[in-house]
Amino acid sequence: MSQNIVKNQRYIPEFVLWNFVNSDDKFFETLLNKKTVYPTSPPSSMSARFIYEDDHLKTNTVENFFSKIETEAAPKLKEVIKKIEQFKNGTVDDIEENKVEIESLLPIFLLFYYRSGALLTEFSSIQKEDKIPLLSKKILNEHYIKLLADTIKNGYKFALIESVKNFLLSDQFISTAGLKIKCQFMNISNRHMGLKDTLILIPLSSSFYVAYWHSTDSFILEEEILNSLSN
Repeated sequence: MSQNIVKNQRYIPEFVLWNFVNSDDKFFETLLNKKTVYPTSPPSSMSARFIYEDDHLKTNTVENFFSKIETEAAPKLKEVIKKIEQFKNGTVDDIEENKVEIESLLPIFLLFYYRSGALLTEFSSIQKEDKIPLLSKKILNEHYIKLLADTIKNGYKFALIESVKNFLLSDQFISTAGLKIKCQFMNISNRHMGLKDTLILIPLSSSFYVAYWHSTDSFILEEEILNSLSN
């Protein structure tokens, strides 16, 4: 029996989007290139038709891979947010447990970044028959993903950040920034994950983000605590 192709394929997991909805189970989506803002809901957001289809792969190969990963990650992320709330309310004294659980999810967060809308846009100039193999080369390279996660865990400082207003969620999923100007002749961005003087922001919900950063200078965030952004 042939397997039906999943037509509407996601580049940001739906279970992540549900952490950004308001009391009406909606949020506002912005299309910068069209300068439009409109209300929508998670099932209708951050997806497109036939993103991952490739004639050289079995039907739904990439879609099924992500489905398995998301099934594993969804309850873990829910538990992380619950424990951050407990830490915030003083019912849990130590942030270390939050840090350990977030670190266990870090390889999955990196996978979500490499399947994100931003990366798919970057690949848009590549011929269709080459785009999915390039994407697969990143997301299926467990060794690379593990080494990058270990680099971030061992080489970067860690903190949680809370917003009294709602955080935004980018179609890039993970956001990065360079904290210093680096050599202009590098083949990679000065905000590339794994480099020195780089900030990494990972969305958990509209209230909480994870921050990893490397800097030898004083920084706006304090490590190993929940930083509240009031402005």
